[in-house]
Amino acid sequence: MKICPMPKNILTKELEQQNQSIDNTLCEHFPITRKELKKLIKGTHLRTWEAILAEHGYGEGCDHCHKVVTLVLQRLRNPSPKTASIKDPIEAFIARSNKWGRYMITPRLPGGEITAEQLRVLGEVSTEFKLTPKINLGQHIDLFGAKLEDLPQIWKTLIAVGFESGHTNGRSLGMVQTCLGEKWCGHALKDSTGLAIRLEHRYKGLLAPAKLKGAVSGCTTECAGALHKDFGVVATEKGWNLFIGGKGGIKPHPGVLLVRNVQEEVLIHSLDRFLLLYMHDAKKGMKPYAWLKQFDGGIRALQDLIQQKHSNVPATVEAKMKQYIDSTSCDWQKILEDPQHLSYFQPQIIDSKVTSAFE
Repeated sequence: MKICPMPKNILTKELEQQNQSIDNTLCEHFPITRKELKKLIKGTHLRTWEAILAEHGYGEGCDHCHKVVTLVLQRLRNPSPKTASIKDPIEAFIARSNKWGRYMITPRLPGGEITAEQLRVLGEVSTEFKLTPKINLGQHIDLFGAKLEDLPQIWKTLIAVGFESGHTNGRSLGMVQTCLGEKWCGHALKDSTGLAIRLEHRYKGLLAPAKLKGAVSGCTTECAGALHKDFGVVATEKGWNLFIGGKGGIKPHPGVLLVRNVQEEVLIHSLDRFLLLYMHDAKKGMKPYAWLKQFDGGIRALQDLIQQKHSNVPATVEAKMKQYIDSTSCDWQKILEDPQHLSYFQPQIIDSKVTSAFE
């Protein structure tokens, strides 16, 4: 039986104090640690769950090792859903369901910007399919109450006017929140909206250990709440400040300053480095705040690592981030082009009492 992360950390610490240890191997099918598995996959040409199990595993595998191998493949290579052998196609297709079996649709709106045509189509889709629109705190517009079999047609209509699927339920970038910026606000020092749009498009395809949220504020009034995001950017008179590891919730904590008063390109290179380090070092479910607390050497060591040779960022860092960016595409666009994926979205029998609640 697997132990949840927090109790497991407590148990591990207690056992270490008693000079005992806990078994960190994945399962009986892969008697190695997660870190060892990741290193093994990284150094091999194998790209599918079946091939890795046959070459390095034992037996038929289980749900746990299948999920871990699939996640490692996705994080190292950003493959297509077919290559990754994802078991849950509905979850992979960005369609979060509620307790009534209906689905939420969240088109991505970088910077919170939307055209008049897109706004009109959202209204028409909501009326035609009897959906409930709601503006959420992430500067997106959610559409609630969609039937499973209606999802392809809804997304086909939305994509036709320039929408793309937002990552609402995966370990990826949810949004980069922003304020009005210098275009519409007299207090703003810089174009925070433009930078937020650039960052969201750049990082929207990353598969991280946990869901990520970012923000960009156009001045130190900090209207976008950048200090309490996983990464946040604040404009200054001299450039941009980058904060990392912020968190909200019941025990909020502001992020720590990583780089100060840098220009936009240096900021992006610094953020690239931070995200790549976090993605390849943090454990599943670990947010940047928790990862930073256990980072060897703390924020000082991370700053030294990030700030080395700003003007000459190593080609490997740029190449790795470019690989992630180039592999990014709209999930629903791929679904609509694949008959096999479309077959998952078949009519479902829903209880009449539940159905009547949406009529």
